[in-house]
Amino acid sequence: MRLADRAARANDETPVPPHPKRPVAASPERTEPRARRRSRAAGLALTAVAVAALTAACGLSPGPPPPPSPEEAIIHEVFDPLSQGAKAVSVARCESGLNPLAGWPNATYKGLFQLGPHVAAINAYGGNWFDARQNTLAARDLYVSRGSWSAWSCR
Repeated sequence: MRLADRAARANDETPVPPHPKRPVAASPERTEPRARRRSRAAGLALTAVAVAALTAACGLSPGPPPPPSPEEAIIHEVFDPLSQGAKAVSVARCESGLNPLAGWPNATYKGLFQLGPHVAAINAYGGNWFDARQNTLAARDLYVSRGSWSAWSCR
């Protein structure tokens, strides 16, 4: 009940229930008028534009991107000859967060590309699932044998 309604009822001595009933499924009323909400949204948008303009005017920029991680460099080295470097990094980032120790120590799927025990190619490169280079080389062999990224859930 509105404050003005309560004040009016206070003058005529009508009792006001402490919690007016409303249907269970009813949503609570918004406390701000629609015009005020629109005004606030416009103000936030204007603030964002002003901050961007000020940043540009002062010569501030986010700077160059960080250099690739050692794992990204290995993935590019192995997959770039197949023109799949960027896609391979994307798959590894999705599968393991580019963490060569993902799945340590006893998970079924291990390493950068989350390769499973069915991937015998890892043995040809030393058998260490958690070595970024060996895992990437085995992933390349799996990719080449299938001709696609179908072996991974992250594609």
